[in-house]
Amino acid sequence: MSKGKVLNKTRLNRIVFSKDMIIDISLAVICMVMAFLFSYAGKYTTFNTDDFSFKLIVRGIESSQENYLVACTKSLISFYMTWQGTWFANIVMFTLFRLSLRVLHLIVAATIFLFFVFTYICIREVILFLGFDNYKRWSRIVFLLVIVTGINIVTPAENFYWIDGCMVYTIPFVFGLAGTGMFLNGLRNNHIGKIIIGSIICTFACGGSLIFGALFNVIYLSIFVGKSLYDKKINKTLALAFLIVFIGAFINAIAPGNFARQSVDSPDGANIFLVLFYSFEFTVQTFKNFVMSSYLPAICLIIILILSYRSKNSIEAKVNPLCFWALDVFTVFIMHFPYALGYNTDLFVVERVAFVIYVVASIGTIFASIYTGIWMKLHFAPVVERKNIPSYLVTISAFLLINISIVGMGTMQIPMFVSELATGKFKSIYTDSREIEGLIECCEDDDVIIWHHLDHSTIMRGIRLMDYPEYIGNSMIAKYYNKNTVILIETDE
Repeated sequence: MSKGKVLNKTRLNRIVFSKDMIIDISLAVICMVMAFLFSYAGKYTTFNTDDFSFKLIVRGIESSQENYLVACTKSLISFYMTWQGTWFANIVMFTLFRLSLRVLHLIVAATIFLFFVFTYICIREVILFLGFDNYKRWSRIVFLLVIVTGINIVTPAENFYWIDGCMVYTIPFVFGLAGTGMFLNGLRNNHIGKIIIGSIICTFACGGSLIFGALFNVIYLSIFVGKSLYDKKINKTLALAFLIVFIGAFINAIAPGNFARQSVDSPDGANIFLVLFYSFEFTVQTFKNFVMSSYLPAICLIIILILSYRSKNSIEAKVNPLCFWALDVFTVFIMHFPYALGYNTDLFVVERVAFVIYVVASIGTIFASIYTGIWMKLHFAPVVERKNIPSYLVTISAFLLINISIVGMGTMQIPMFVSELATGKFKSIYTDSREIEGLIECCEDDDVIIWHHLDHSTIMRGIRLMDYPEYIGNSMIAKYYNKNTVILIETDE
């Protein structure tokens, strides 16, 4: 056998039997499979509730005698002045609701996939800031932990598989993640162009929802203040980046439509002290749900203990980790504030808002734990020694048992999603929904009564009709198809 063949065989054996490579490839495959499955399910999305309202508005614009661009601009201004200031989300809706459902399926799938991609990119940039040698592996681990903890508590139905929810929340969120990923990359590499471009992209997220405005303003302001304090001088580039993001949120916040809508949703007005209390209450409930319905507490403890013993990071970690924990809690609080202000109630947080907040809270809590472990390693290294491993294992085991006894199997959103996708339940819901919509459209009566079987899922929304015409889904589809009333009476088959 020639020397070249021997060398090639040796290299092949190293590749095949490398433990690190097997771990890294396995993590990458799992990440890609999860992103692909959630994206693939987008093909079963159908119109429901608010979708018909926006389709009706777009149909009115298209039937106008004016140029579409002129008519659309007037509708956008009217929406901004009379209902809500989410200028970017409004542009997205008035643009995309012109398209066919098949095309929207592609947009929904692409949006979901990009959500995962840019979430991973942001996580990777922070991991690189924290100085991990094997940053790819840690990025994938944190990404999977965010999915398991952040996405597994609140169903992604309203953000992924509701076209209106996808346009209003997930598309702006993708812009925010994309812009912040570029911003962090520019900050890490001292690239002013990327910092400014990233902040401009993030501005569109702030125009999608005040929740994103609150989130990204806190992130950019915190980085600006932290960097300026560390360098002991004002960083003008970061100040400009924060100003750009702030302007996007400011245009959203001052919209007359926000005040008009609040007078409808909260006719008694908003008491600032009650709003602060509701925001605090929602924040406490968020972290309580993490304790009661996820394994995030155990995961965070394990991260802290492992990194306090084994971390090898090229950062100084001078800042007390309590600052990051406080920032994590404050970020969750400030994201709840616009919602509490708009509705002036503490009854519940709608799923599409809760989903975003839980994802952000999960990311923040995991990174606070990572930094805490690194900080402990650097500042308490003599205490964290090999002889303490048995006591660590006992602590971890005890905490895991307590966590498991409280949570059980958790809310199990991800296993439920995989099961319903694999068994064809999503396809059945989509087929039934489209058939029901077709029956309503073809019915010659003004008062429509449909008898039909309809599967239900906590993840795939379906057409969402009830057996009474006053329900919002019934009234909106009735208006869209020029009917007086629409009723769906479910049958067993």
